[in-house]
Amino acid sequence: MRGDATTVRLAAISWLLAAAAGAAAEPGDTAAGRARALRRIAESRRADAQAVLVAAAADPAPLVRQTAVLSAARYVRRPGPELRRAVRRILYDAHGLVVLAAVEALQAHPDPAARGRLAELVRRPPRMGADRALPASVYGRSWASGSVIAEEAFAALRKLDWSADVGVLKKLLAGRDAGARVAAAQAVGAMAGKIEPSARPGVVSALAASAKCPHRRARRAAAEALVKLGAQPPPDVVPKKLTAADRALLERFFAIGLFDPRGATRVEATYGDARQPVRFVPWRRRQREHELLWRLPAGQDRPAGLYGRWGRAVTGVEVVRAVDFAAEARAAAKALAVLSGGVGGWGGLHDAAWLYRLGHEADAAGTLFGTRGLDDADELLQRFAGLAAGELALDAAAAFARSADADAIDAISRARKAGGRWAPTTALDALAAELARRKAAGTLGRKPRPLPAELGTWPAARRVELLIAALEDVAVEPTGGPAPPDLSSDPRVMALIEVGEPAVEALIGCVEADTRLTRTMHFTTWAAPPILGVREAALVAVQSILRWSFFEPDHPGDSLTRRGPAAAADVAGRLRAYWRTQRSVPLGRRMMHVLADANAPPAALRTAAKNLASLAGTAVFGTMAGTSRLVKRGTGPSPAVARFRDPTAAEAILAAMGRDLGLFDRRYGSAGAKDDPRRVRVEVLYARALTALGDRAVAGKLLDRYRAATAVEAREAWAHACDHLGRPEALRDFRRRRPATRPAR
Repeated sequence: MRGDATTVRLAAISWLLAAAAGAAAEPGDTAAGRARALRRIAESRRADAQAVLVAAAADPAPLVRQTAVLSAARYVRRPGPELRRAVRRILYDAHGLVVLAAVEALQAHPDPAARGRLAELVRRPPRMGADRALPASVYGRSWASGSVIAEEAFAALRKLDWSADVGVLKKLLAGRDAGARVAAAQAVGAMAGKIEPSARPGVVSALAASAKCPHRRARRAAAEALVKLGAQPPPDVVPKKLTAADRALLERFFAIGLFDPRGATRVEATYGDARQPVRFVPWRRRQREHELLWRLPAGQDRPAGLYGRWGRAVTGVEVVRAVDFAAEARAAAKALAVLSGGVGGWGGLHDAAWLYRLGHEADAAGTLFGTRGLDDADELLQRFAGLAAGELALDAAAAFARSADADAIDAISRARKAGGRWAPTTALDALAAELARRKAAGTLGRKPRPLPAELGTWPAARRVELLIAALEDVAVEPTGGPAPPDLSSDPRVMALIEVGEPAVEALIGCVEADTRLTRTMHFTTWAAPPILGVREAALVAVQSILRWSFFEPDHPGDSLTRRGPAAAADVAGRLRAYWRTQRSVPLGRRMMHVLADANAPPAALRTAAKNLASLAGTAVFGTMAGTSRLVKRGTGPSPAVARFRDPTAAEAILAAMGRDLGLFDRRYGSAGAKDDPRRVRVEVLYARALTALGDRAVAGKLLDRYRAATAVEAREAWAHACDHLGRPEALRDFRRRRPATRPAR
């Protein structure tokens, strides 16, 4: 009976999402499809959006519940009582990322009724690691630990007015519950500037007493709060010796894989090749970088050379200078000991372990105390192991991207040893499987090979076969900044695009069933594999041939590889259905059909207009944010000008623009004024398409558009379009009147 109720509730929510969106959510009615439909509804800020969010907060899929509360945080300005109650219910959810989303919603819209639950999350945060129930989060997060939830819950509490709770906080500081002491000390530190002068001595006294309690986390929190209040913490807060538990914790760091520094010296090294980094940074391009390494001389029980923090040998770098590690770490420990700068970074944990192994126990104790923050030993070890596994997994991906497969295999082995159950196992397993496949095929460690010089003379079928087989060699370097790689810049992908429609069937099959990986790295979060699949490159090629998008990224880090095999199968099915009905229809005619379709969505109308304008050119339709572009423009008017009559291509584009702007006006009502920046961008897009189209017969209509426009950007676009089509008076008028033209808001 309970299962029937869940099914009914799921069906009701799916119907509500589809009705509010005006169409079915996604094929198969998946959780990811419902989440994407829900976000689109929230972004629209329609009158019924809050009702939809309330219903979705009860969805059985955690991804939909997470999307509901995050959308409430990011798109709802004034949540109603029903939505506030739904967010408070989510605070008790079993999935960490869903709870974290609810906490974020309470940061955006503080709710005094949630104070009790937020305080409970601060005092007793749930213990959890990577949330495997949310592998395809539309917002890109895939990790929620107890300390992260506690930190965010505390940030939500700070949004509320704590000034009336000073007396309660003093009682908590004097109580027996260590978790309550920690939460109270954090609250005092956050409201240090709001405490009345008359209440300050009592609060300082309570904190000083709490700083002497036997619980380490409470001592640390009280000491930090005293510093923020301008008081001096007790001198014995910072330990001078390591406890047996501390020594056991540091020994476990070395068991995870931290480099043993005995017999080695610390050096600073420099390198200049981002494809061979000491510590990989995804968006670093070729530049001089510095890194601290350990140099092991000959005569030890380990091979001589330079080593990174996790014990991996580093080559291809130049040593700049020797570093006195003990002196620098001692200075850092002293800074942490006075608690003047807050907690240290993760590097402090490495330093503490290395100081301990080198015999500097007092410095190790101070560094460990100043760095570990409020985490207990198990939580600290879990996060440290996850950090080690993540860095080693990135090293493995970077090594694979530069065809150093032996290094990749070594890094994968170390990552699995370091991280255990906290390692990014999905990404490591995929990379290990690809390395095993290449080993069986005899291509392990093989550098990408150039294409044959005579490739252009081969029959189309033979070219397609070779190029699809060569997609595993697609290697695109970072472009600078966290932007995704442009796969079309690889000659193999561009050669497939140039083959054209004879390659479509084979490319659809590749998108559907090819599980190989390229040599291109794109790391955003561990929710997605760091190496792009061959499917990604094949989809870029087939979309560019058809000049149509079958995959739209939900956020800057999204990709087909991230979505996984189910999304690839869905895209391949839609590609095959489209090609079955359109393969005999020329590209220009297909675009005219779209422009004439009264039910075509705005994005389709805009794509068709741009395609008709650049019919003789070459365009790339990427699968990641910012990777679509026009590669080559045609010369002179587009072939569509002479090819179509009654209506002409220009007339069809103008009619489509009218419907597109009409939809915008109906959607946003009075908010969608003619100089609304969003509306202006749409108008400019069509003006540029008509400019590139080059049909002089519509110059008079464009002149009317220029005269009717009010925003500067729209008037400028129409003026240039008129000038390009033989009516220069519009551009002259624009230049004369521009100072008096009202700008877009």
